[in-house]
Amino acid sequence: MAPIPELISAKANVERADSSLCSAFFLRVSHGTENAVRDAAVLALALLAWGAWSVKAMKEFSHPGTSEKAPVDINRAIETTIMVTRNEWKYVAEVVTQFSDAMPPVPCRQGEITQAILNLIVNAAQAIAAVAGDGSQQKGKITITTRHDGQFAEIAVHDTGPGIPREVQPRIFEPFFTTKPVGKGTGQGLALAYSTVVRGHEGRLWFETEAGQGTTFYIRLPLQAPVAATASG
Repeated sequence: MAPIPELISAKANVERADSSLCSAFFLRVSHGTENAVRDAAVLALALLAWGAWSVKAMKEFSHPGTSEKAPVDINRAIETTIMVTRNEWKYVAEVVTQFSDAMPPVPCRQGEITQAILNLIVNAAQAIAAVAGDGSQQKGKITITTRHDGQFAEIAVHDTGPGIPREVQPRIFEPFFTTKPVGKGTGQGLALAYSTVVRGHEGRLWFETEAGQGTTFYIRLPLQAPVAATASG
């Protein structure tokens, strides 16, 4: 049997294999599509690859390795975190990545930094949901970028939500402070992210926001450990 070209395409684009693909397949079968067998092979490979990727992502996220700082491929770590948070954003937003190809390994405790990024992605999805509802009319967008800036690595998470009201901006990183309805937020996600980045990694975490346009959170991490001051004498 000759190779099926669609199999190669499916393998390269397994991230698109979700419920919509299943629905399209069964719709074709119900209408007696001649290529149903071919579609079944494509679908099966795509879903198996998707499942394998999902399991691998969960393992990487759940077992980040040592608690000591170690060089981390931050772009790959973000990709894994996007996969893990998919159920939070898939109905309300699309996620777009713009990664720096020149990003060197970032010395950090991967589990802590990926958790901080996860909190920012979930926060972005919830902000968009406040505007887009269930996403049935129009989805928002979450854009995640990385940038190598001299001795620093910078990560930005932008959402197309409503923006942060001026009166609450000074309290955004306060523990247990939340603008979300009861049951929707604990007020700990951003506070923990701030503690991780600033206190745990000598970095910076800040945001820029505009009413009606959305919010961007920035993480800035040093690529070299700060040199401890030595006593002169």
